[in-house]
Amino acid sequence: MCGIAGLLELRGARVDPQPMALMNALQAHRGPDGEGVWSSGPVAFGHRRLAIFDLSEAGAQPMRIQHEGRELVVTYNGEIYNHPELRTELEGLGDVFRSRSDTEVLLRAYARWGTDAFRRFNGMFACAIWDAGQDQLVLVRDRLGIKPLYLYEGPTRLLFASEPKAILAVAPEARAIDEAVLFRYLAAGQQDEGQRTFFRDLRQLEPGTWRSYRLGASGLERSAGRYWSPPTPGSLRPDDVAGALRERLERAVQLRLRSEVPVGSCLSGGIDSSAIVGLAARHSGTPIRTFTAVHDDPGYDERRFARAVVARHGCQAHEIQPRIGGDLASLLDTIGWYHDEPCARPGILSQWFVMSLAAGQVTVLLDGQGGDELLLGYVAHVVPYLRSLGRDVVGGRASLGGLLRDSAHLLRQPTTTPRGPGLLAEHLGWAVWARGRDLLARSAGPWLPRGPGPDLRPAVLAAALQPATALESGRLVDRASWQDVFHRTIPALLHHEDRTSMAFSLEARVPFLDHEFVELCLGLDYREKLRGGRLKGLLRDAVADVLPPMVRNRRDKLGYPTPIGRWLVEGGDDVRELLFAGFEDRGYLRSGALSTAWSDLVAGRGSPWALYRYLSAELWLQRFIDAPLSPPAPAPRIPAPVAT
Repeated sequence: MCGIAGLLELRGARVDPQPMALMNALQAHRGPDGEGVWSSGPVAFGHRRLAIFDLSEAGAQPMRIQHEGRELVVTYNGEIYNHPELRTELEGLGDVFRSRSDTEVLLRAYARWGTDAFRRFNGMFACAIWDAGQDQLVLVRDRLGIKPLYLYEGPTRLLFASEPKAILAVAPEARAIDEAVLFRYLAAGQQDEGQRTFFRDLRQLEPGTWRSYRLGASGLERSAGRYWSPPTPGSLRPDDVAGALRERLERAVQLRLRSEVPVGSCLSGGIDSSAIVGLAARHSGTPIRTFTAVHDDPGYDERRFARAVVARHGCQAHEIQPRIGGDLASLLDTIGWYHDEPCARPGILSQWFVMSLAAGQVTVLLDGQGGDELLLGYVAHVVPYLRSLGRDVVGGRASLGGLLRDSAHLLRQPTTTPRGPGLLAEHLGWAVWARGRDLLARSAGPWLPRGPGPDLRPAVLAAALQPATALESGRLVDRASWQDVFHRTIPALLHHEDRTSMAFSLEARVPFLDHEFVELCLGLDYREKLRGGRLKGLLRDAVADVLPPMVRNRRDKLGYPTPIGRWLVEGGDDVRELLFAGFEDRGYLRSGALSTAWSDLVAGRGSPWALYRYLSAELWLQRFIDAPLSPPAPAPRIPAPVAT
């Protein structure tokens, strides 16, 4: 895991490598183990290294090799988990390696197979390769977009980096706001949906694609390609579905235990993280180190579930209790600096504390992102599931008895809403309200300003809010899962996972998003996933032997629970000043809307999530737009871990 940066002069002029030093400095947290800069002709690469494989200087970057008379150079962020197998294959073809790093495997694989090499990689990666013989730059990103890659193309140069701030520091003209993206965030909390960013002229490279820039005799030649596409829902029918799921998940965990530095795991006590810890414990030679956030409020506390997993597998457990008090604004400012954008989900605060606890104890962390989206683990999946099942009953493809049984089980599902823990009925009421709010927002609803101030309505109407790669056909539940994986949920969660872990120089690995596991899950019949009318029923069956019964049978779901409403109120004058003397004056809300939302919060009504978004947006605007780019003061002191 690392930080990468680069610059290409699009007209072939000789590059000035000086910007690489600044770009590297702003991404130093991503790689404390080394720094490198390389330049030649029109191209310059920068790199910050977090050493995982081959800790010697032989694995340093940018890395250069010679292959059949061609010089190739790479700056790379990520891990290729199957690099030992690929190395063996390449050595059989005559390649000679000078390091044990996966970086060299990636570069030699590209030298031999070109862009077809990307299909062979099992891992997470974003990299830039310079082929000196072809005067060609190739950029690539992994299939699910686990690793970030941002681009800014000006009239004469292309800049790229792992984080926007590295680009903005050397191209301040790129700091203009994309108002449609900001509006979508304020209205509905959507982030990282598509290639657009909060900065109008910065784009993300689309996951599962590569892009090249060749400085040819007749000028700049651009090309692009997609090397991965997910399967059609319902196209896979293994004889033993639970067995196939278990085999691929266990293989994904095994691969992600490969490391030359200490490995641990986040553990919430939910089914996903508990399954990962249980499977990792079967294949680790030492006790798994686990890291858990706990809370005094029983509605947000999952320690009894996490401790059951720890006891079952003999883990070395660590717990931390997030306490914020009056530091909420300064903590969010710090988090926003590392994220380069406002934060939509309050769970990022609990995640921050967990990562701070792991820092210094391990370098690699496993985490459970992806299980809910792939295997129907959210209560929001219940309605599209039952509607799809109902249509299949009418069409003669499912039984009425199954529909009645699943309805009875699922509609009694406990859950949590932005207002706190509750039942599915409460969640559905919240979802209906949120859906209506979103529809109003998309049609320039009444909460928008109608007087002086920024008018976002034209930007919203001009924005392509519906993802271009949405699943156009199939059952409602398949479309819902597809949207979660590729647009609504996973991209934002991966953004959070990458930035929060990298803030503490940690490499986060997500076994559920192993591409082979993803392909299996997306290709399964939706009815397999909710076996017996249980959310993630298939996963529960597949990993039943590694889960304590109280975890395997739990029906509630929290997921980095965070008492954000209480923390906002406890935030004191700093929070109120940022909202009422800062954000309200920007004109993004109608007069009185903020006061009403705050009064509802203090009275225990309504959702605190919108206020949390407004606070995050105000801090982001102050840090990235209003003033010259600069990091915040040191983060607030992290509380001591709770004794286990």
